[in-house]
Amino acid sequence: MTSKASRIRCPRVDGISKAMWRRGVEVELEHTSNRKIARCIAAAHFEESPRYYTELAKMERKLKRNR
Repeated sequence: MTSKASRIRCPRVDGISKAMWRRGVEVELEHTSNRKIARCIAAAHFEESPRYYTELAKMERKLKRNR
């Protein structure tokens, strides 16, 4: 029997730097311990916007400042 994680098909996203991929996977690993799932979630976010994690970091900094 294969696990659900092994059957997941991630979207293919080009033009994202290795550093940004690392950041995206790192953020998503806060929600799952499965690296493949984290990478697929990051890929889906990069499809929405190549600047997804940059904008997320900006939003988090702003929220911390306004506490």
